Amino acid sequence: MRMAHQLRERTGTMLHISPGQITLWNKTWSCIRIRTDDVAVLPEYIKGFRSLGIRFLRDRHVEPYHAFVQYKRYTEFVIMEPGIYRDSENPHLYFVTLPANLEYPRFEELIKEVKNNCDFHMFDASLIYLNCGTRFIDMVGVYSEHCEEERLGEMKRFLEEKSGIFSE
Repeated sequence: MRMAHQLRERTGTMLHISPGQITLWNKTWSCIRIRTDDVAVLPEYIKGFRSLGIRFLRDRHVEPYHAFVQYKRYTEFVIMEPGIYRDSENPHLYFVTLPANLEYPRFEELIKEVKNNCDFHMFDASLIYLNCGTRFIDMVGVYSEHCEEERLGEMKRFLEEKSGIFSE
C-alpha cells in the first residue's frame, strides 16, 4: 500500500491497489488488483512491485466455477471538516463520524427520519464500524450524486441529537 502511494505521487496518476486472495482449484494465493487512470505507467508499477517480491503471472483463462477472487477495499479520506470526510476516489461518497455506537435498528429509523423531514432525499446510507486496533470509529457512509456538501454537518448534528449521542 505504501509503494502504491509513493508511485501515485511520483507519476501523478491515480493508482488504487486492492489486496486480495484468489482460490483456484482449491489452492489459495495472495493477489492484488491494480486500477489506474493511465495504463502507460503500468510497467513502472509492475517494476516497483517486483522489487518488493510480488510476482506477476501471465493471463490465464479460468472457468468461472473454478475460481473465487476476493478483494479488500481501502478508502483514503479527504477531510472536509472535523468528523466529515469524502472518499478521495469517489466524489459522491461521504463519511460522517458518530461519537458512539449506534445500533442498526436505530440507525435505520434515523435515516428514514432524515429523508422524510430534513430535505435530504436522494442518498443511500450505510452504518460503518472502523476497527482501528485499540478503538472503533463509528460512521455513517453517505452516497449521493446530488449531495450539498455544506449540509453534511447538519446531518451529523441531526443524527447526534436524535440518537442521544453527542460530540464533545
